[in-house]
Amino acid sequence: MRVLAAAVCCAVVALVASASARATHGPPPWEGGLSVVSPLEARLATITSEFASRSTAAICHSEAEWAAVAAARNFDPAVVLAFVRRGEAASYLSDVVCRDLDELVGNYASVVRRCQVGTVTEYRQLKRTVTRSVTKRVRVRGQWTMRRVRVRKTVTVSRPVDVPIYRLCSNYVRTVVAVQVLAHEAMHVRGIVNEAAAECYAMQVFASVAERLGVPTTRAREMASDYWRDVYPQRPPESAYRSSECRDGGALDLAPTSSSWPTP
Repeated sequence: MRVLAAAVCCAVVALVASASARATHGPPPWEGGLSVVSPLEARLATITSEFASRSTAAICHSEAEWAAVAAARNFDPAVVLAFVRRGEAASYLSDVVCRDLDELVGNYASVVRRCQVGTVTEYRQLKRTVTRSVTKRVRVRGQWTMRRVRVRKTVTVSRPVDVPIYRLCSNYVRTVVAVQVLAHEAMHVRGIVNEAAAECYAMQVFASVAERLGVPTTRAREMASDYWRDVYPQRPPESAYRSSECRDGGALDLAPTSSSWPTP
């Protein structure tokens, strides 16, 4: 699966570059080589088998292994995050995808959704009470005279306020992409060859896949919505992974009677 290809490939490179910043909680899921099925690989295989409606395998690669596969199959290992060989019931997953899924399974609560990326100065209109000295005509002992007196008055003032700017955290986006990759490859194993259809169907089962990875229902649905709103639109309209029919009520809608999107 070529995630965020073409004009958005740089975003994928940035995600890959930050991989070392992710925490780990045990041996890597590819430890032991391709002949050993790690606990994560077994879990991912169970999940993909469910959504592919057939028995399948999930194979995690180390960074070196993925680079070797990329060289043999002539693709960019920083852009292609997973693939399925036609006729095989197996998802071949990069170290990036497996690392992020392993982190999600180990402790989904550690994946922070929104991060502050800066501030913007806004001017707020504030009410405040001020005391001023004014000259007024007052009556003293029956006589009118001019005196300086202090009066209280409510005025509106404009004050600069630094307002924080929040966006989806890069690590969170990596995790969301990893879940989508797993769901996307399951659609291929199911027999869906068209990339746009596989991508769209994967988004609609995203929340269910995330739940199988241990994410609570509400959070899983939120992650699916974030992918639809913040990641999917980054694809150019002409991308093989994007379709105008991938929408609520579109031809690729798996639940046309439901108004909930992308999760029915």
